[in-house]
Amino acid sequence: MPGAASKGLLSRPVLALWVAALVVLVFGLVAARYVPGEGFTALIQFEPAFADRALPALRATPHHLRASGYDGQFYAQVALDPGLRDPKAFQKALDAPAYRARRILLPALAWVLGGGETARVLNVYALLNPLFWLGFLALLLRACRPLTLPAMLCVTALALSGGALESIRLALTDLPATVLLLAAALLALRGAPLRGGLLGALAGLARDTAAAGAGRALLPIPGQGQEPSSGKKPSLLRSAGSLALAVVPVIAWALWVGHVFPGSIGQDRGAQDNFGFPLAAAWGRLLAAWHLLQAGAPLWGQEGFAFAAIAGLHLQALYLFLKPRPRAVLWRMGLPFALLLWFLGPAVWNSYLAAARALLPMTVAFNLLLLEELRPAPSRWKPWAWFIAGNGFSVFGVIKFCTYAS
Repeated sequence: MPGAASKGLLSRPVLALWVAALVVLVFGLVAARYVPGEGFTALIQFEPAFADRALPALRATPHHLRASGYDGQFYAQVALDPGLRDPKAFQKALDAPAYRARRILLPALAWVLGGGETARVLNVYALLNPLFWLGFLALLLRACRPLTLPAMLCVTALALSGGALESIRLALTDLPATVLLLAAALLALRGAPLRGGLLGALAGLARDTAAAGAGRALLPIPGQGQEPSSGKKPSLLRSAGSLALAVVPVIAWALWVGHVFPGSIGQDRGAQDNFGFPLAAAWGRLLAAWHLLQAGAPLWGQEGFAFAAIAGLHLQALYLFLKPRPRAVLWRMGLPFALLLWFLGPAVWNSYLAAARALLPMTVAFNLLLLEELRPAPSRWKPWAWFIAGNGFSVFGVIKFCTYAS
């Protein structure tokens, strides 16, 4: 159509091929992790060091072991008993029972979809991230309409972002929480804050830090038109109700977990070193990368990309700070994570892709807001400089997933 061409819209065949390529890439990487007899449990990262401490149901079920494991192995065990009926077994099996149990949504969902049968539950848990990724892609395609070249580049940058792929690769909670948080923000944007509040609660139950983004996105602002496409202006009471709906279930579940694991508040080993003095851990990570590069680490490996990642994530935060949009739901969603960036500790910066996971909602807000500048004037170089510098490090996330051996 001449009209579509004049507006820079991509044709349907081009869009279909583009989206299909993204799906084939991500699901091809997931399929490569399948191990006969063990299913997709290679994604969960079980390690021998915890094998003797694992829940009896897990020990009795074939699953993939790696020399070094990751946090997904603990959430997967919560999925075997999301009702937390045996606290003593969890105290033995998990590194930080209360810390893991507060992020209950994915374990509970895996248990329901797996019918409570251990092997099915483990495989469902491993595959929840790829399924949420499909929802992420669908939301992005909707949020970025009309689908011009700049829009599809933003979709691709987010769909293949280091934080999203790392969450899939390690079967973690970051991507599902971000998808639910984005859905909540988009509903608030369309003038449906109560439904947004419900999804915000689910995001917070997937990953407790998402509650901050949901609360900030749904926070009622006097005199604010929520920018809904429908033209509706939710009342202050409805907005306040959506905020309560988003936050109260997360607080209630946290209190219940504290009851099941008494004395757990402030004693979670899983949260140690997650926070620190502003910028101290990021600076320490840069120095460590510099020393390793001087010692012979490959420039195009993890240490080389550390510079691009730390710079890129800080540029994303800087963009949100320099261009405040307090009436924009997406800006408010990303702001708490831009602030969180300053206080991340060494445990997060040890792998900068872990920081990218933790800050994924900020990356989403950065790209979707930047798209507003890319779309009307695609020939301007400044927005593209922000885009490339802010997203370039994600190339290593793709490389890491592609070369990662089960």
